[in-house]
Amino acid sequence: MAAVQLLWKIVIPLPYDGPKYLSANELFHLRTSKTLLKKIGGMSRPEFIPNTLEPTHIFYNAISSIKKAGNFTGKKFPFYFNVGNPFSLESVKVNIRLFGLDVVMLTITTTSSEIDIDMFDLESAQRLESHKELYDLVKAICGLVYSGNRLITQFHLTPKYFPCVFISNTQSSETISDSKAVELLIRHRGTLSSIVEDVLHKNNGHKLDSNSILIDRQGIVARASGCEKMLESGIIQFNRSQCIFELAVAISRLITTEKFNNLSLSQQQSIAKLINNPDVIINQSTTALKTWKLLQKEFVLKEMLSDCLTHNDISNEDYTEPSSVNNKQGWSNKKSTIVSISVAMLIALLSWVGIEKKLNLTNSDKIAIHIPIDGSKFMAKQQKLDFEWLQVKSAKHYILFVEKYRETDAKWVPYERITTHDHALSLPIKQSGQYRWRIIARNSDMETIGNSELCYLSVL
Repeated sequence: MAAVQLLWKIVIPLPYDGPKYLSANELFHLRTSKTLLKKIGGMSRPEFIPNTLEPTHIFYNAISSIKKAGNFTGKKFPFYFNVGNPFSLESVKVNIRLFGLDVVMLTITTTSSEIDIDMFDLESAQRLESHKELYDLVKAICGLVYSGNRLITQFHLTPKYFPCVFISNTQSSETISDSKAVELLIRHRGTLSSIVEDVLHKNNGHKLDSNSILIDRQGIVARASGCEKMLESGIIQFNRSQCIFELAVAISRLITTEKFNNLSLSQQQSIAKLINNPDVIINQSTTALKTWKLLQKEFVLKEMLSDCLTHNDISNEDYTEPSSVNNKQGWSNKKSTIVSISVAMLIALLSWVGIEKKLNLTNSDKIAIHIPIDGSKFMAKQQKLDFEWLQVKSAKHYILFVEKYRETDAKWVPYERITTHDHALSLPIKQSGQYRWRIIARNSDMETIGNSELCYLSVL
């Protein structure tokens, strides 16, 4: 007999005109998500911190009919399954976290009674669709999160989920074979032995003991067997891995859906540090660091970040923490404080000043927008739109970036890029939809000396 814990990570990129959960919302209370970082462990400088969306009674009322239809019991999470479901599930808990402004991650965690592992269909069990009542409940929750409206529980998209499976057995030294575990992980039967070896090999780096935690971009399959102490160790490793996996998925979606641009400068820098210099951030746990590096490679985060910054006309080096900074004014302004703090805090402070200086994004370098004002609306029949911004001293030319929101895959895509020596121009925009735009100013040395905020407009 063995115990199987089924867990799914679901990613929901919110629509452009979707809910703003950092503001007051009737469905959720906003809390800082300390649990995620605590489970990861080893992070001495956790700067990009998600928020927990804690369901309110209005949320529970909104899903009450779905809960009743699925024969779930319980006023709040965890909900309990009706007796006799085909996969012996006993309870389900849902955690909801917000990363940045508009990427939400759901963690669906179930418990189950012990089963005969040889007779249990693990392949089917890890498919969320196999659990009809649970799948209907999850889709309703996705609909609420996506809409931010208690009256809308329909979710017309297919939930993008990543299964995480934990198999434990305290009465035997075995759970399932390596080949079976790899097949479960990559969701492909009859996997070649060479692929099995490759998956095992790439996961050796974060292996801590005889327990097995197999990870790739599709999910996690963890196995723990033996004494109670080994089981406890396996649970800790699995929880750490699934939390790091969640962080990697969320950051990946922030970058690939171009929601990275909606983050604050400090959040962008924090993510860049985690991707470019993970040894500095995760410096208290070798296992956590190696797990992060594996997932960073699986989701090609470095390459995607570089592409994202290139598209935004910013060098990846601008987000790399410099080793030394020669800034006498910065030293003078903070001298009294620096004398009283530790050497470590001094280095971090000077590095931050260096980043701010290198990025040329201080308040004095922000370009003020004159027209169109943020949130403007125009008719498609209007032949041209006028853009105008405050002239920047020493600017040789300006670059206007315009992007259009593509509804089909919820991405911002390039629409127009124009270089001009003037601080105003006209541009024909005849397609209806949502647009955003910004301005960059460059000097004669092609250095960025000014950068506007993103402004949004609608063409009806």
